[in-house]
Amino acid sequence: MSHRTVVYTDGSCDNGGTKRGGWAWVNLDANTSASGRPETPTTNQRMELAAVVEAICSHGDGPLTVITDSRYAQAMYEAGWMTRWEKNGWDRRTGAAGTPKPVENLDLVAAYHACTQAHPDLIVEWVKGHSGDEGNEAADQLAGQAAIDGPIWTPPSMPERPQSSLF
Repeated sequence: MSHRTVVYTDGSCDNGGTKRGGWAWVNLDANTSASGRPETPTTNQRMELAAVVEAICSHGDGPLTVITDSRYAQAMYEAGWMTRWEKNGWDRRTGAAGTPKPVENLDLVAAYHACTQAHPDLIVEWVKGHSGDEGNEAADQLAGQAAIDGPIWTPPSMPERPQSSLF
């Protein structure tokens, strides 16, 4: 049986004036981590997704558990939202009429979905942030520091959206 790797992730953003953000992942067992920050203003949601994407893509194809304090990032995978959104041309269907609404942060969502395809044994778990969990606290600290002076990180390219039919 293959060893399951456990990685903690977190995103950080000053949602006030600067909108400066950072992301991080931490693997306590291997004593490894990574972090980064975008050059442009961002949101906490984007940094949470960036952390998860970078963690998954950095950990080969063996059994992997990503632990995040973002319910959005956790549910996006575990509830199958990304698969449904992709089938809908990267639109969310909202309301009783199923009105199309574009997926927000599509570049990161599509990258997240692509990374998950290479990890059939992926588990994404939620942990309450700032609750004393060692891995979450380490990722939180690293993400906060990355927002200030971390290495510059370039987000993935935006995927092509299917064009609506003219007919």
